[in-house]
Amino acid sequence: MATPLKAEEIFAHLAAPEWQITNDFRGKDIISVEQLSREAIWKVLSTANDLETMPFEKRHRALESKAVAVLFYQPSTRTYTSFTRAAQALGADVLGIHGMMQYSSAYKGETLADTVRTMEALGFDTIVLRHFDDDSALIAARSIEIPIINAGSGKLEHPTQALLDVRTIIKETHNHNPQELHIVFVGDLKYGRTVHSLSKLMAILGAPEMSFVSPDVLRMPRNLIAGLNERGVETHETSSLNEVLEKADVLYITRVQREWFSTEEAYEEARSGQQITPAVMERIKPEAVLMHPLPRVDEITAEVDSDPRAAYFRQVGHGLWVRMALLKLVLGG
Repeated sequence: MATPLKAEEIFAHLAAPEWQITNDFRGKDIISVEQLSREAIWKVLSTANDLETMPFEKRHRALESKAVAVLFYQPSTRTYTSFTRAAQALGADVLGIHGMMQYSSAYKGETLADTVRTMEALGFDTIVLRHFDDDSALIAARSIEIPIINAGSGKLEHPTQALLDVRTIIKETHNHNPQELHIVFVGDLKYGRTVHSLSKLMAILGAPEMSFVSPDVLRMPRNLIAGLNERGVETHETSSLNEVLEKADVLYITRVQREWFSTEEAYEEARSGQQITPAVMERIKPEAVLMHPLPRVDEITAEVDSDPRAAYFRQVGHGLWVRMALLKLVLGG
């Protein structure tokens, strides 16, 4: 069995010109936000806007000759169903396997490479993949000719979530340019692949300042902070939400993920951080936006849901159009 690639090895590989995307997405693998230029990001967002206003009949024919496989090795509600719904809404044939470790030959020990080769041999035009290994999307992409869309790879990346988060930020701040916004990330910043991808995407778009709130055990990886600084982002790290709460234009909350901890004690210690309650919401800007990639546990109380600044369920809706846009762009619909 091959030794898994480290994060720096994965990103070094993706830095090659053939992996970069500027304007033409056709046939491209979507593995990391680091593949995307600023032009490419705006291309996805504008395509999502176009699809949202497109007549149903035209939209439903966009991928009517295409077949999409949605293969998930990890649990998911929103990403799995939104990709499935997005492909169906564009007229594609869709095969979804939710629980690959239980309901596919992965249970028998089949490698990821062999699984995606099988999908290619069956005539699928693209594979949407979620997997628990950091290098999974890259391994899959290097094994086949059809494009891979990364729907979450280990602790490393979640590029489609980051793109829908950017759309949410722009829509919910009434078309503010990311260059004008201060985003505050709270929670699991070490293992949270949504935070890793979104912070890098916002840096590409020119966000000037970001704050990161977490206990020491869940701080952002040092290489990511260094990368943000190299892109000109002023970063602030603290364990106290109170220090940055009132400066936030966007408050992005994540859950502490039990699946990455070896003991219950370590998990409980890590999650004993800040909780978003109505009292906390009283202190943030009237025009600020509260986001969460979901699922939540108790890091945002249910009483906050009625606050008009709580955008996390609208965030899900924005994701449908972004994932439709990516499928359409990659498959040339």
